[in-house]
Order: sequence, then structure tokens, then C-alpha cells
Amino acid sequence: MSEKPSLEPEEAPRGLSRRTVVAAAAWSVPVIAVASAAPAMAASPPVFVDTWGPFCKHPGNNQNDPKYRLYHLSVSWDSTFDVAKLVTIDYVIVNGVTFSGPLDYSSPTDTGVDPLSFTIPANANDYIVEFHVGRTTDSANADVTIAYTIDGIQYFQGTGGARNTPPCANNLP
Repeated sequence: MSEKPSLEPEEAPRGLSRRTVVAAAAWSVPVIAVASAAPAMAASPPVFVDTWGPFCKHPGNNQNDPKYRLYHLSVSWDSTFDVAKLVTIDYVIVNGVTFSGPLDYSSPTDTGVDPLSFTIPANANDYIVEFHVGRTTDSANADVTIAYTIDGIQYFQGTGGARNTPPCANNLP
């Protein structure tokens, strides 16, 4: 009887087989999916607004047009950093109007923010920052969003709805 020719090569193949590559690829898909979700979780603000308010409005101080108001926002911040961090306010939106840049208190129509930056202590809890934002003719309650940057990363936080915004009891600084 003659010997059948072998379909197998004389030497074992070197490297990975197609079956091994396909099996490895099938297992790597869930790993890639989990890894891509990590940056979204890592983007949670390490410095964040803990509580909003109280808010109030300073009446206009322009004798020719007393309707312009300046919002006074009291914001409580928390930090998960082990070191103090500089927080830079990029802009504040109040009722759909964007306020940015330094606030000129002498201008009845200025749209700035004061302060534009502050340093939050390490592991801060309920660190209060008082903001002045304005000026505006809007006398409605305040719906606020703050855009701020820490270490080159921008974050956004909002009140989630209008806050009671009565007239302020004291005068501007």
C-alpha cells in the first residue's frame, strides 16, 4: 500500500494562526469598550459646586438708567485635590446671557465677572466664593451656569433651574 501524501507541512507553522488572532480580537473588544469609558468618568470635576446661593440682585446705580442690575452669587465649592488649585472663571451665564472678563463696577452696562479666579484649598469642603456678575436689565430669578478651568481642563456646572433672586440687602463693595 502506498503512503498517502501528508497535507501537513513538514515543519510546524511559526507565529500565530488565524484562529488565535480571531479569538484574541474577540476578547479585546470588551476591553477596548471598557477602556474608552474611563475618560468620561475621569472628567468628573475635581473641584465642583457643592451648593448654590443665596443669590440676590444689586439695584442699578446709574442715575440716567437705574434699571441695570448686578447679580450677586454665593457659591459653595468642594475639592478632591490634595493640593490647592487655581480655578479660573471662563464665563458665567445668567438667564441665557453670557458674562465674562473683568467686571467694571463703574460701568452701568458692563458684562464682566468678579472674581475671575480664586484658589481653592486642598480637600476643601464648603469653600464659599462670592461672585458679582452683570450688569443686566433682567430682574428675573437667576438660572446660572459657570464655566471654569483647572489645570487646562474646562468644566461646566449649572443651578439646574432658576433660583430665588431678591434684591440684595447691602450696597456694592
